Amino acid sequence: MRTERITVWGLRDDPEKHFQQNYMFITKNDFRNIFMPHLEAIAELMTKQLNEAKKTEHAVKKVVLVGGFSSSQSLRNYLRQRLLKLSKLWGYKIRLYDTVYAGVPETAIAHGAVLRAMNKEKGPKRIAQCSYGFLRTEPYREWDEHKGVKPFIDELDGEKYVRDTIDWLVKKDAEVEYHEEHIIDAYHLFPAYRRVFKFEEVLYVSDTSFESHYKKSHKKNKGSEVAGRIIADMSFLVKENIIQPIMPDPMSGGKPHYKIEFQLVMIIDGRNLRYEARWPKGNDARVHGSGQICIAAAFQPGTD
Repeated sequence: MRTERITVWGLRDDPEKHFQQNYMFITKNDFRNIFMPHLEAIAELMTKQLNEAKKTEHAVKKVVLVGGFSSSQSLRNYLRQRLLKLSKLWGYKIRLYDTVYAGVPETAIAHGAVLRAMNKEKGPKRIAQCSYGFLRTEPYREWDEHKGVKPFIDELDGEKYVRDTIDWLVKKDAEVEYHEEHIIDAYHLFPAYRRVFKFEEVLYVSDTSFESHYKKSHKKNKGSEVAGRIIADMSFLVKENIIQPIMPDPMSGGKPHYKIEFQLVMIIDGRNLRYEARWPKGNDARVHGSGQICIAAAFQPGTD
């Protein structure tokens, strides 16, 4: 078998690697072993993409080859052979185009990227690959998902609650608008003797979960992680006598307390997610605690 000698100045002797001082010796089989895995990988990727298109009833008949490696004659020949087999198998001819911007294949990539950025009318759609939600304490049996869960009785109002559930507002695999807003009503109870009324709200993220109202420890929320926290201070509501203490019915077993009612808001703005605690409800709402995270990783690459 023919052996080629390649000059590599400074190369040291190594008989096992076929090295001599300043020279490397390589055979045709060596070249094949180096490049064949790459040719096969590219051909498999092309075949996979053609198969995906065929599943959606799109008969792709032209394959455009661009990029630096597209100038390789070995790659072109290998892909043509693969396309010939697919053409016979599927009953229609698929041609390989490798003359786009001949000599400077990188230019085709640059032009394509600019054109794609200018017009994304046909996608990719903004499909969330993660879910985002708030940690909640919910009235017991308000949701079917509470079945089988042991509630706790709040000493302030005497009512039953389920602690540490997650309400997923943005759900995995759902289409998300460029700008959208989710609002849920919420409240916290505080003993009447308190003078500071601060509370924490926790934002969660999950790559798999999307069913709301299950406890954080439930298997459906396995792998969920904290994505952010905010602390809201509503002490002014009591100091300014905006709200009054609630005196529960003696038969309820409750105690005098304040009920701080507010809104939890999740705002999607492009690739950012902002979350807020607002009071009061409606058009006059003011933000009393907020946070923001980047959610670019929650979408496919190239999504606005």
